[in-house]
Amino acid sequence: MQVLFNGEILWDTLSSSSKPGGASMNEALQLNNIGPTVAIASKIGNDDRGQKLVDFLQSSGLNTDLIQGDEYLPTCEVLVHLDQNNNATFEICEHVAWDNLTLTDLLMKKAKESGLIF
Repeated sequence: MQVLFNGEILWDTLSSSSKPGGASMNEALQLNNIGPTVAIASKIGNDDRGQKLVDFLQSSGLNTDLIQGDEYLPTCEVLVHLDQNNNATFEICEHVAWDNLTLTDLLMKKAKESGLIF
C-alpha cells in the first residue's frame, strides 16, 4: 500500500541550532522505516535550507518526488523559544513556500494511487 503525506517540511530553529522538522515529515519518516511505500507532498524555497531538507529526506530513504520548489518564497521555519523551565513555545513564520503548494498532475496521480492520505 502507498501512503501519501501532505504537509510542511521545515526547520525547527532554537537559539543554538536548527533541526529538520514538521509533524507530517516526522510521521512520514517513521512510517517509511517500518515498510509501506511513503511519499510526502510539500513545498520548499529554492534556497540552501530547502535543498538541505531534501538532502536529509533522501538520505533517510523518503521519496522526495512530490516536493516542489518555490522561486519567491523561502523554506518554512518555526522558531522555538524555551522558557526558564524548558517549556517550548513555537513561532510559525509566515509567507513561506509551504503556503503555496500547487496541485500538479503528478500530485493528483499519486493521491489517486495512495491507499491512505494524511
